[in-house]
Amino acid sequence: MYTTINLKIISTVCPKDMNRGNCPVRQYLDKSDLFNTTLNETLIEPAKPFSLARDEFIAAIDKMHMLCKKCKCNQK
Repeated sequence: MYTTINLKIISTVCPKDMNRGNCPVRQYLDKSDLFNTTLNETLIEPAKPFSLARDEFIAAIDKMHMLCKKCKCNQK
């Protein structure tokens, strides 16, 4: 059996003029060794088994939310 479960980490409307090149969350993900983006750039897959890197994943998700929140605050 093969099962894939997609977890929605962030679902938001980004501020005007944001794109993949200047989004701080996308920049973070591009440098991360915890996640891989798929061909469909809206999907993110773990690059490491969750059971081995649980604390790293939790910290990374917290950081992504912080980066997104900061970006939205800077655009106001």
